[in-house]
Amino acid sequence: MLQIFIRPREQYLSPNVQFFDRKITRDGAWNLLAGPENTASPLTIREATYLYNAHFDK
Repeated sequence: MLQIFIRPREQYLSPNVQFFDRKITRDGAWNLLAGPENTASPLTIREATYLYNAHFDK
């Protein structure tokens, strides 16, 4: 589990909690997990921030 707190782009936005059950692939590619609103990311961050992860074989 990963928990991250990122300050939103403006004050007084309503709180939002999101969950994403992702499939782990060990292909060594960077996978987009979260991004700004109106992007193709599975999770939304209300800031100009993108979050990627990758899983590699040993």
